[in-house]
Amino acid sequence: MNKSKQFYKTLPAEVLHEYAEKSGLGYEDPIDLKEFLKFIKSGDSVLEIGCGTGRIGKHLINEKYVGLETNQDYANFFVEKIEEKYKDNIKNIDFLDFKSDQLFDVILLPWTVLWDFSSEEQKEVIKKSLELLNKDGRVIIDNPAKESVYNSVDGYEPNLTYYEDLIDFLDTLNLKKFYKNNYETKVGRLRGLIVLEK
Repeated sequence: MNKSKQFYKTLPAEVLHEYAEKSGLGYEDPIDLKEFLKFIKSGDSVLEIGCGTGRIGKHLINEKYVGLETNQDYANFFVEKIEEKYKDNIKNIDFLDFKSDQLFDVILLPWTVLWDFSSEEQKEVIKKSLELLNKDGRVIIDNPAKESVYNSVDGYEPNLTYYEDLIDFLDTLNLKKFYKNNYETKVGRLRGLIVLEK
């Protein structure tokens, strides 16, 4: 198991919320959600990979939202906060093991979820995401920008990959377009949204 994924297996939900606040993303009023909503249209079906405790998903939850989370405690925390009719929309599974007949308009990898996969897995995640997109769908990947800091905690060893590292790979994927939008968090950290349009 990737060391970053192992780190989250032992991190309580409340501490995860503290890390979101420390990074300037916020828990109750997530600044990254405001950026994501620029690319999510009303009525879009959304797959969130690494939905955690629902920091983002609780704002997007509806019959067209599916959240995937490998940490059962986080998934349970999220499920406890939503209406009964949506509880089956939260799945305790790794994205690479996820199977779906449904296609999505938006696939979201928030925070630094992409960094929780190895370099080879990251490419698999991107390819699989594109396969699960509807025509004209979008994959949105959120990471700290290359020139910015990220939360550094003992035991957390993410596999850092930035937009600049992915350009050659993305060039091979026959995308309509791909680009990066930078934004600043509430504590002044710079983040980069990688947007892939099918």
